[in-house]
Amino acid sequence: ENESQRAISPRTLRRRMALTEIFYNFCFASSNYRTVFLQELGFGTGRIGLVASLSSVVGIFASPVFGVLSDKIRSVKLCFILCLSLSAISFLFVPVAVGAGAGSAYTGVFIILVFSALFTGPAMDMMENWLVQIDLRYREVSYGSMRIWASLAFAALSLIYVPVLKHMATSYVYVLYFLFALPAVFIAASRVASV
Repeated sequence: ENESQRAISPRTLRRRMALTEIFYNFCFASSNYRTVFLQELGFGTGRIGLVASLSSVVGIFASPVFGVLSDKIRSVKLCFILCLSLSAISFLFVPVAVGAGAGSAYTGVFIILVFSALFTGPAMDMMENWLVQIDLRYREVSYGSMRIWASLAFAALSLIYVPVLKHMATSYVYVLYFLFALPAVFIAASRVASV
């Protein structure tokens, strides 16, 4: 444990971790509208299933790679920041692909969503790993309470999106993913415990 870690009070650490979880789960709630978005875009059931299947396969292979990387650099926190940043940047291109025109939109969106799975699955794994390790190191920071904040954030934003998406294109949830990722990355990158 270095000096900067000891300087953070458990209360401050708990608050920063809760905020990181809240904003990260806002991102997660935003990406949860993929099927609705693809239906709006005109994707059929088969193509939506293909996006979901390929994304799962990509995520399955990507998670161990980032696990090895986190071991090499000895920081699941940095791996979480990297994965969340790269997924947020890739999602910014979804509205761009939609604006490219019918044929290009299908191909572009398909590629972006599958490519982003390289980072979205590992980001979740890294966040869980980070929380567990902090829970083990700092008894005052409860894993359970962090997960409650995460679940509440996810549920609240999911409900808020229902009326909001009646007034804006569903593709904008990916822009909001990027915007919610900014504070999550910023808070995680601040002097929150490194594990």
